[in-house]
Amino acid sequence: MAVINVFSKGDFLKILEKIPPKAYIVVTDTETYVWLVPTVTSHHRHYVRLDIKGNEEWKEIQKRVEERDILIIKGHVHFPKQ
Repeated sequence: MAVINVFSKGDFLKILEKIPPKAYIVVTDTETYVWLVPTVTSHHRHYVRLDIKGNEEWKEIQKRVEERDILIIKGHVHFPKQ
């Protein structure tokens, strides 16, 4: 498992097109970040994070996520310290 920090919306959308829709959910606050979170954890599934610049950028991403029928959750991703 790894966390991949993506620096551009375009790269995030490319990844979004490659993932199996039922294997991931989207977690976002709709203002500052979007995460792709695997629904089944394994060493081969990775978390993907994009920092966004406001609600307008989110709306474009949201449209693509909904087209892929991926579940959207408003929330926060937290990794406990081990």
